[in-house]
Amino acid sequence: MLGTAEVRTLDIASSVMDIRSSAHFEYSDIYLAALKEAWDAHPLRDQVDEERLGPVVLDLEQGGEFGINFDQYPRVVLHVPEELETDHRCLLATLSHELTHLIDRHDPDFAGHLSPPEITSCICELPHDPDTYQSVRHAFITYWNIYIDGRLSRRGIVVKSFPCRLYEKTGTTRWGRGLFCADEVKSVCGVWESESLSFPDLVQRARQFPYHRPVE
Repeated sequence: MLGTAEVRTLDIASSVMDIRSSAHFEYSDIYLAALKEAWDAHPLRDQVDEERLGPVVLDLEQGGEFGINFDQYPRVVLHVPEELETDHRCLLATLSHELTHLIDRHDPDFAGHLSPPEITSCICELPHDPDTYQSVRHAFITYWNIYIDGRLSRRGIVVKSFPCRLYEKTGTTRWGRGLFCADEVKSVCGVWESESLSFPDLVQRARQFPYHRPVE
């Protein structure tokens, strides 16, 4: 529990979006400064009208892995690990990746007519079977991460490499047994190399090649 809190607020560049963290949040000042640096230098920032970010309040929360959650939009929760990433370049790259999820959701070229909460609802409705681990939802999330990291890598920000993302998409068991198909690899390559995919494009690919890991 963070306890009662003095809330620290950071204005990011010219944006009216607020970023906040509790004064009792360990490393909060470091994360706030790193977020400002990552946003100010973000190469895809100009793809979204910053006025669209006006309602957003980005709350830093400690615990778990890096990740961004839109379930309470316009409050957006950015989860950060309890242990601070000491490699500053790696920290900026990871924050840039999470901020790209924020950018994409507010970019009409990606989101189309869907609002950020509607995108969340659509993702939750994608088929997912935890028993057999056949999952369109998991495939979609992985495709989106691939799309983000491909764009960032061409702009000098390396989050995860293409082989790493390909491994994540095909699934560890399938990769180890060589049971993935050439068309799926081609699909992953296409997402990595693209600059202009949309939310429906990624959903379509996820339905075509859902994540699947055979039961051991």
